[in-house]
Amino acid sequence: MSEKDEEEKENIEEEEMKSEEDIALEDTLVAAIRAPQRGDLEQILASNLAAAVFAQPLDKIRMVLEAFMLLPEEEQQVVATGEEEIQYIKGLYEVAVSLSNVVELEPPLPHMRGRYASVPWSFSITQADKYLGLFVNRIWEFAQTEEWIEFFRQVKAIDKNTEEGKELWNSYLREFAGFLCSGLASLSVVQQVKSEYIIKTMPYASQLLREIFKRYISKETWETMLSVIGGGKTKSKGGTSQL
Repeated sequence: MSEKDEEEKENIEEEEMKSEEDIALEDTLVAAIRAPQRGDLEQILASNLAAAVFAQPLDKIRMVLEAFMLLPEEEQQVVATGEEEIQYIKGLYEVAVSLSNVVELEPPLPHMRGRYASVPWSFSITQADKYLGLFVNRIWEFAQTEEWIEFFRQVKAIDKNTEEGKELWNSYLREFAGFLCSGLASLSVVQQVKSEYIIKTMPYASQLLREIFKRYISKETWETMLSVIGGGKTKSKGGTSQL
């Protein structure tokens, strides 16, 4: 081998060594950068979920859904089974936010008595069936004219497995959503809707909380966060108390 060939070989080997060193250095830097990011995410999620443990039912659901939405998009794909479930979670979250901001009102007309309320939906009434359809199962007869009585009679008789039945049910959901934000709904009706949402959604929210906890939060971080938020009075068993 000539002197020139040996020199070229040495240059190639040196470049390969530099390349390997560069790759190793890059991997080290990436790991160093990612570690605190993951740690920060763990702290944020633990804080959010620990606060949810001590919150009222509607706030608990909202905070668990928020914890999911705090996850990076690629992590959401891991926790959820697919895009359909991700959209389901986002829909539930929009409803939770709306129901958390109910406005109490005076009776809309002088002859009316009692307490009234309005739900400030975050979505268009034309899209309300997609959101109320996530949890509403019962029929509220919110008007008593002959036309409305006939409408409710038809809704009660529908078969939701048919296209005609689905469309009539969706029409009812849109009308009901409009009623709930009109200021004509009594506070008791709005509270009933809240209760239906909580009963329908809480089991799913609890399952989601456990899934996020299992994947992203260590026992030590969870115990510390529960103690801080609980005023130092909470003692967890096995790192999953009150989940």
